[in-house]
Amino acid sequence: MYGTFSGGPNGVATFDICVDVDDPTNCRTVNFQFVDGNRITYQGVESGYVIQNPEAFGAAGSDCTAAIHYDTAIKPGDTLSPWATYTALPGGQAVTPIGEAFLIQGKLTPSVIWDGTETIIELQYTCPGHQGHIATITVPAAGNPTLTPTNVETITPGGTSTPQITDTPSPSDTPTPEASATTALTPTKISCKPLSADAKLTQILNQYYAQIPKGITDSGNKNNLLTLWDEKYNEYVCGSYQGKVLQLLSDIKFNSDPCVSAWLDDWDYGPIEALWGGHQAVVIYPRGTTWTDTGLVLDPWITQSPQVYTIQEWSIQFSGSSQYGVRGSSDYENQAQYPTVGGNYTPSGDLKLTAEENDFIRTLPLDKQEWLKKMSPVNRKAWVAQMMRRQTQNATLSINSPLDIYLTDDAGHFAGFMNGNFVDDLPDVSFRRFLRADGRYWTEVEYPANRNYRVVMYGTGDGQARVFSTITESGASSMAYQYDFSVGVGEFYQSETSEIGASFVYAQSRIEPNIALTADQAWIESQPGLVEPQRYNKDDTTPFWLIVLVVCGVGACLIAFLILLVGIIWFTRQGRKAKFSL
Repeated sequence: MYGTFSGGPNGVATFDICVDVDDPTNCRTVNFQFVDGNRITYQGVESGYVIQNPEAFGAAGSDCTAAIHYDTAIKPGDTLSPWATYTALPGGQAVTPIGEAFLIQGKLTPSVIWDGTETIIELQYTCPGHQGHIATITVPAAGNPTLTPTNVETITPGGTSTPQITDTPSPSDTPTPEASATTALTPTKISCKPLSADAKLTQILNQYYAQIPKGITDSGNKNNLLTLWDEKYNEYVCGSYQGKVLQLLSDIKFNSDPCVSAWLDDWDYGPIEALWGGHQAVVIYPRGTTWTDTGLVLDPWITQSPQVYTIQEWSIQFSGSSQYGVRGSSDYENQAQYPTVGGNYTPSGDLKLTAEENDFIRTLPLDKQEWLKKMSPVNRKAWVAQMMRRQTQNATLSINSPLDIYLTDDAGHFAGFMNGNFVDDLPDVSFRRFLRADGRYWTEVEYPANRNYRVVMYGTGDGQARVFSTITESGASSMAYQYDFSVGVGEFYQSETSEIGASFVYAQSRIEPNIALTADQAWIESQPGLVEPQRYNKDDTTPFWLIVLVVCGVGACLIAFLILLVGIIWFTRQGRKAKFSL
């Protein structure tokens, strides 16, 4: 349902309920009455519906104004994906709205494939002070001059419209030069409002929160488990999210609007990983600093929604904040496209696939190849890297129980968790282990099915275990084997052979799997989600200027101290010489 309200916490709300959201003619209007700041009721009906965002009726804050942006170099067939920046009124500093929604040609959507026709973009947004506004711009048809949007109108529900006209004249206002005159066209100088590094970060994160999609589930472990049966969930694994975030930052850095690309003048970014490749994310950090010290991690996978964590809090999930196994992403290290892997930034249009990546794409079904052609270059490269890794590490184990697990080969090498410590002697094995809300771990292991690895599990507590074992072919799981058994603390469970779907043996007993043809959706949704690191709060962190001052100031203070020490020694010696001469 989408609608508007008036009169504050005790006013009236009007919502349109549509049978088909794409068919606005098949709708009916329903009136609600606000009972308090937390509930609304149908008029004349006693039972109340809880409002999911009662903070919208909290204490008043600042009003704001929005500027709508889009890539002015857009061509028919490209994705039109507008975004907005917000400034406080009064004050002019960058702010984050409570909420925003885009309507493109009257349809509620964050983006469309542009057909080249004149397009109206409407932005509905709510400022920190809970003031609701609407702003609109028109994207000119392909082939028409791209002008600074004019006649941007801000509307306050229940109030009056206040036109906000830009300084750029509309075509009808431009005087026609006389025939005898010679008119020289000069480029228009674009003046960008100066923003501090922290304000630029606010704008970047606003886009991150607004444009990175939420997953289908509410936790990364549930999403990854569902990939065993349905490849649509591959869109929300950590590697796919990493590609989406890198694409967003690339769109900002190489944006044709210099006022947008300037947001990254003071910030660097790049792909990173934990557990030696077991988990992927993106880090952004102040230019001139080290990301392992000052980084902010953009990691939507954990909660299946765009969230930000300091590098220290994020690292706790994997290495007790030691950053052991945290590094630049190995998927990108041979191509050096980002500072985190020893390279520089590459515009999306210059991002080429390697010969190996092109060879892999040719092995895919034709419909999948056509689907890839429609992807952005950054997302395409991320998807291909993820699928190539999965082609090699084509066996997966998912463990939901009080168990530690490791793999071993015939030579006695190990990879996994032994006595709570991670061992990494098998480089072609990827582990990811996250603490769940119930205090136990969810573990996922990917490894080559043809390497004859044995699986060993060790009971860390008493409880029920459910383990899934699958093999992936052409990017999709061919069959999932499900093991259900009781776990005893201190007991060992080992695969009888290295075959996928082999029995597990323990204490002279055998555990046989069942074939799970479909996902047990109810069981998966009932599982505890992952423990989330403490989220980044910009009000609790050190400002950019202070970070730079500290980093640079430590060295400067050391130099000043040495100069002062030399000066004291020199003056002391001069004093002694003066006394001796007397």
